[in-house]
Amino acid sequence: MKPDRLLLAVLVLSLLVAAFTLYQRFEVERPYHRVELVADYEKFKELADSMGMPMRDVLDELKASGVTSVAIKEETLEKLRSRRTYIGYEPVGAYGTGPVEASAERGGKQD
Repeated sequence: MKPDRLLLAVLVLSLLVAAFTLYQRFEVERPYHRVELVADYEKFKELADSMGMPMRDVLDELKASGVTSVAIKEETLEKLRSRRTYIGYEPVGAYGTGPVEASAERGGKQD
């Protein structure tokens, strides 16, 4: 009978610890009743384009429907290449250290 009492004591102790942890979790979570609805910008942009609607109208409708945020994914070079988007740049310092020097070295006027 001794092992049964030990097992029962461990079981009761485990239930008490679990109940205490559950109570703490409940107290922490109680004030947070807000839920955020997030829309995927890219997908809704595709939808707007296919329907011939301005994106502004789609966003207004989403807001009226209760959407509180819009998820915008980062642009990758692969996405830009697939859309054939050109990204131009001029390396800093390639023609001098500032706009006046760069202009003068290219044959421009210096003020």
